[in-house]
Amino acid sequence: LGVTQLRAEQIRAAAKQLQVESSGQSVGAITLSLGVASFPKHGLEGEAILKAADTALYRAKQEGRDRVIVAWSNDVETLYATSLHHLSFFSKHKYFSYR
Repeated sequence: LGVTQLRAEQIRAAAKQLQVESSGQSVGAITLSLGVASFPKHGLEGEAILKAADTALYRAKQEGRDRVIVAWSNDVETLYATSLHHLSFFSKHKYFSYR
């Protein structure tokens, strides 16, 4: 995860250096807000990992934009969604039964 966070910071910093023009006018500095999450720390399936990264992205925007935020590993909403998904998966595949 540390390498991913570092790479995201490098991309964010590089975007700020871009000189973007529209109709001959500079549009100003480009900023990026990025959310980072990884397997298995933030989820066991792609959907849960993307949700954790998306939650981190919104935190980055709320905390002032132009930053990289790593997802919380104890994000209750993400853990709850992941748990429900696994419960559904296991019950469909008859890994356990109700008595």
